[in-house]
Amino acid sequence: HFSKFRSGEMGLHPEPGDVGFAIEGEASGSTLLYLRQDMAKLTGPYAVNIMTDEAGVDVSEIAGIDFSGDPVTACEAAFASVLAANAVVFEFDSSVISRESGQTLDKLMAVSRQCAPGLVFEIGGYTDTSGDPAYNTALSDARARSVMDYMVAAGFDRTRLSAIGYGPDHPVQSNDTAEGRAANRRIEFKVRTRSD
Repeated sequence: HFSKFRSGEMGLHPEPGDVGFAIEGEASGSTLLYLRQDMAKLTGPYAVNIMTDEAGVDVSEIAGIDFSGDPVTACEAAFASVLAANAVVFEFDSSVISRESGQTLDKLMAVSRQCAPGLVFEIGGYTDTSGDPAYNTALSDARARSVMDYMVAAGFDRTRLSAIGYGPDHPVQSNDTAEGRAANRRIEFKVRTRSD
């Protein structure tokens, strides 16, 4: 985690009654969230105090999108652009998001903050056709919920999110090739106004 900090320091505070580690600096939202999760698992006599700022994220994929026009179309296009260039990767046969997806999650959070506050997002999970369709639908639902849970943990308003698993329905490529199956295992965002 520390190698991903843009700046900062870590130190031991040896004062009696206040012994512990202090971590200060600036890093991406996913790095900070993963660091907090890992530090919460530690056992031992020393407390860990994390005092950090979230660093800005470069989302060059959305540079040409005008958010002042049609907010629904712009926001949905921004999510699609980020996800076309950066996949959300999960552990094999699991809904656990791989930490290699941290940069993608940071970009999705940056897009969500650019979108108008009256918009809500449906996070859709999809699978390929390998295996049992009912199992794949349940897995895709669990994966969509994992992305939603991440966004909530990162500070996004839960009332603006929903998650649904579509399983092997709606493939974007043929399931006859490994590349096609990989493309069909995906996360998508649909954007709506609260009244839709």
